[in-house]
Amino acid sequence: MRDLPAPPPGKIGWPWTEGTPPAPAGEWPRISVVTPSYNQGDYIEETIRSVLLQGYPDLEYWVMDGGSSDGTVDVLEKYAPFLAGWVSEKDRGQTHAINKGLERASGEVLAYLNSDDTLLPGALQQVGRAFQRPEVMITTALRKQIDADSRFIRNQLMGLPREAFLRYYCAINQETTFWRRAVLDKVGLFDETFNYTMDYDYWQRVMDAGFRFTLLPHYLGTIRLHDTSKGTTLDHVRDQELSRIYQRYGLAQNEDEARERLTQTIPGWRQKRDMAEWLAAKPISNDRAWLVVLLYRLLYTPVIGQMILRPFMAYARMRQRQIAGRAASARDN
Repeated sequence: MRDLPAPPPGKIGWPWTEGTPPAPAGEWPRISVVTPSYNQGDYIEETIRSVLLQGYPDLEYWVMDGGSSDGTVDVLEKYAPFLAGWVSEKDRGQTHAINKGLERASGEVLAYLNSDDTLLPGALQQVGRAFQRPEVMITTALRKQIDADSRFIRNQLMGLPREAFLRYYCAINQETTFWRRAVLDKVGLFDETFNYTMDYDYWQRVMDAGFRFTLLPHYLGTIRLHDTSKGTTLDHVRDQELSRIYQRYGLAQNEDEARERLTQTIPGWRQKRDMAEWLAAKPISNDRAWLVVLLYRLLYTPVIGQMILRPFMAYARMRQRQIAGRAASARDN
């Protein structure tokens, strides 16, 4: 951390004045991370530091910028000695930038991290340990939501990465997902005709190729919610692209039909998802993430799942009645 440029005034904590202790000696797979970037100058320095301060012994980090005009290049020049490489040039969009980085990457384990998101302390060491097991091909994990000022919003687990579920509902937290080079060699690069859901299309192709996701019971990354993020400005593009994905893989015509088919495949999935969201939203520290995953796995066991779900649904109905009652009282007053 002493080698990195000093953080801006007033920035403290992770990843400004705190870093992950170095990984213990051993054989660690090389991890290549790619950050696609365009005019996220307010956030990219935090993103870069969250990768560089992982204490990971064999890290290769590429930043592919699309020709930003907001100060991003100044940040990239400042951190250039610590990057495997970077460019700032006009490209064909985010997906093209990801592919450009993956084509340069030499790691055994690959990932991309958007320029307004971050990794959490120790994330790469957790990933490196997982990929020391040769049967692990692609991993995903839990994430935290943060706001424009990096303040915690909530923990998030959208679902277990099982194929029957993933085919109809994208429960993968992209910021926490890593895959082996063998996956890239078989599946190829991301489809540049997708501007929003390129990751979900890729996960579909990964499953078609016979690979299965491994869920790591840890919070590994954050997704930043702010006024200019794609998740808050491009809902119409998301809906159109989801329909293309469901049609491409013969799953459904649109998202509504996909949800109906998921209900037929996994009865009660919405209630189980809602309970998982409720569980994950609790401020459980990272070393207790395994408990959230365990409870969610139990939800999908026939008998125990119903025993857990029944009181939760009763509680949810009670809360709905309380909220409705307060709203009625407020109208009357």
